Amino acid sequence: MNASRLLFTDLHHEVDHKQLHIQGAIPEWLSGTLFRNGPASHLDGHLFDGLAMIHKFTLDSGRATYSNRFLRTGVYEQAMKTGKTSSGFATPPQSGETGSNPNVSVMKMDHHFVAMTESPDVVEFDPYSLRTVGVLPYADQLAAHYTTAHPHLDIHQRGLINFTVEFGRTCYYHIYGLPAGSRKRTLIASIETDRPAYMHSFGITENHIVLVEFPLLFHPQELFAGDKPIAECMHWTPGRGTRFLVVGKRSGKLEKIVECGDYFSFHLINAFEKQGDIFIDACTMRSAGFIQSLSGSDMTDKPFSPANQPAMLRFHLAADKQTARVEKLSEEYMEFPGIHYQWANAQDYRFAYGVSTNQLQPENVENQLIKVDTRSGKALTWFQPGHYPGEPVFAPAPGAKAEDDGAILSVVLDGHSGHSYLLILNAESFAEIARAEVPHHIPYGFHGLFTNELFIEERNETR
Repeated sequence: MNASRLLFTDLHHEVDHKQLHIQGAIPEWLSGTLFRNGPASHLDGHLFDGLAMIHKFTLDSGRATYSNRFLRTGVYEQAMKTGKTSSGFATPPQSGETGSNPNVSVMKMDHHFVAMTESPDVVEFDPYSLRTVGVLPYADQLAAHYTTAHPHLDIHQRGLINFTVEFGRTCYYHIYGLPAGSRKRTLIASIETDRPAYMHSFGITENHIVLVEFPLLFHPQELFAGDKPIAECMHWTPGRGTRFLVVGKRSGKLEKIVECGDYFSFHLINAFEKQGDIFIDACTMRSAGFIQSLSGSDMTDKPFSPANQPAMLRFHLAADKQTARVEKLSEEYMEFPGIHYQWANAQDYRFAYGVSTNQLQPENVENQLIKVDTRSGKALTWFQPGHYPGEPVFAPAPGAKAEDDGAILSVVLDGHSGHSYLLILNAESFAEIARAEVPHHIPYGFHGLFTNELFIEERNETR
């Protein structure tokens, strides 16, 4: 069997605070908790529709413990009864469906830890036990049929920024802020559109919010007909081009629209302003035709093709131009990008981290970690044949004195042993520091969150 195939094999086993065997030595300063979200069951279908599981790694005094637990949502309960997932991204609608399946990302909203996907509901979980608390409600009635699982933290305003999509005869993007300590979203801007685009992430700079409309467009009338999954209601539209909608943070006005050719991206890396211009960095492909059939078999059984691998591109939105200039930042591919967020987000930054495929031993599944210097294009990599890393999460050193002063955390599958481990790299040198071995495999996941808080629960809860 292909060594990577285990990434797309269901995991049903749950453990509580399992002490992990360590190879190497975890630095004493690296203290905190890594939460990671992703699909863990029903992986024979589209990756976006697998049942959500939260994984937790607690690092304390050179030791590591691990817990994992499914989110007990309505979708999970129904799947346990019927053996099938209810409607999702690429799953046809079924009667009796309840709730969402937030299997994409993890976010902290004040003292609440929540799992998110692109449906509007966020699901809270207990950071100690991973027990599902339930939907965390907002204290407003902002229209939302769709959203992103990648809100931004506005460091200066101490709140979250995100947007929703309202479908109807007339459609809108609603950009909002969620102030710290509040559950009431504050509307920043509403932008009318007759052809809403699928946008998985967006960018913020010091003064602007930038929505990037790629030519993967929703047909709202198909959504409202109710007989197709979401993925089949989106259509790749060559020739329409990419549009950058630049909105003033304070004015709430759509200040300009900048265009360029046909591109697609799930993940923007960063955005910033410099001398009046705006720069948007993204992991970018030339097509989104693959999105309806994003399954484990597609990623493992089909031959590798470099044609649509995600390139690191910079889009330069000059103040006096209506067309973006495009620059390639590195010869390496990159996906699931990360930065030292507190240091570099919305700033002219230097380092980006991600996963990619090794160009000498390429596979459809990402098989190496990468650090790119965005100013020189030079790259450092971590690669071990038959090992498959997930998203790199940056953990800053206490009192960090440089942008890359910290550690990189990545959950890696050892395709030979069939087990996964938490890999810890020195973020500056990209040298391996340690790995903490998990007693089972962890399926292909999406996004995680590191916090310097420790959540250690001594008692065992009844499921």
